Amino acid sequence: MTIQSETRKTAIYSGNVSTTAFAFAFKVFSSSELLVTKATSAGVESTISSNDYTVALNADQDSSPGGSITLDTALPSGETMVITSEVDYLQSVDLTNQGGFYPSVINHALDRLYILTQQLIVDVDRTAKL
Repeated sequence: MTIQSETRKTAIYSGNVSTTAFAFAFKVFSSSELLVTKATSAGVESTISSNDYTVALNADQDSSPGGSITLDTALPSGETMVITSEVDYLQSVDLTNQGGFYPSVINHALDRLYILTQQLIVDVDRTAKL
């Protein structure tokens, strides 16, 4: 299945001292590939440790990408949060000569490349440009 969304991050979630569950709708290969960032009302950003939330991924990331995270402690009022991905910039597919050809291996490799491109776009969109 191809990646059907250009979005690689969630909308900005606002803290309200009670909500702890937040959804995301982009494909990830594992829960360790999520990056959850919060910002204070003064705009100071920090990463929320993966020890401070649990992840529930949708079972079939190809047909129903995404899932949700549940924070151990709700965000205070005035703080905001964004969920995005943090896929390592590595190439893990090794195609061998005269081996079996599995289209799913190629599809996952191409999905991974597109995800890496989307991550770069998120970073570039946050930079000053001339």
